[in-house]
Amino acid sequence: MLVYPHHLLQDTVMPSWALILGQVLSFANGLPVLVVTAYGALMIVYKSGIKWNMASALIFLSMFGWTAGVVPAILDSAIMVNHVMHNTKWVPGHFHMYMGLGVVAMIFGFMFYLVLQDSNLKTTGIHRFAFGLYTLSIMGVSFGFLTSGAISTPRKFAAHFEEWQAPAVFGGISGICLIISLIIFTSFFVRYMANKDKGHIQHKKIA
Repeated sequence: MLVYPHHLLQDTVMPSWALILGQVLSFANGLPVLVVTAYGALMIVYKSGIKWNMASALIFLSMFGWTAGVVPAILDSAIMVNHVMHNTKWVPGHFHMYMGLGVVAMIFGFMFYLVLQDSNLKTTGIHRFAFGLYTLSIMGVSFGFLTSGAISTPRKFAAHFEEWQAPAVFGGISGICLIISLIIFTSFFVRYMANKDKGHIQHKKIA
């Protein structure tokens, strides 16, 4: 909640001290978390001999997404940048990056961990393909928004000028690819649940 005040920078009725405090709190909270998260994740994995599978890959991707996604947010929390960017598509750009590439990837990582630990189901090449497609697609969606924000495309508008359309089209195509990867991820979990209910899955003993 400490970073919330930077969302008030566009609010003209806010007193100056509140705007200054929001700026200070945004940087004081965001930058240390960014450094600790990135450095900590890399040190945990470095020379650890980790067994890479769909679960660990998605969890590590989520750490990258959470770290990378906060960078545009920190930039937007700067008063001079916020005055230009905050009412543009830059905001959904950074939000989609740390939520889609971070939180959602973490959820699917846990899903794969649960299935792989609790059953004899195995991942295949189609799941690795979906992982790569998901990574590129959600980045495409995010960068489509960020690029739109960089060229001052406003958010919450029903229609846009022709010169604002290219990043949106790119983001739309990325979104279609994203749906394909999500269907592959979800179908794996649905298959696990369906077989589990029918008693066709051999559960592993977890020490």
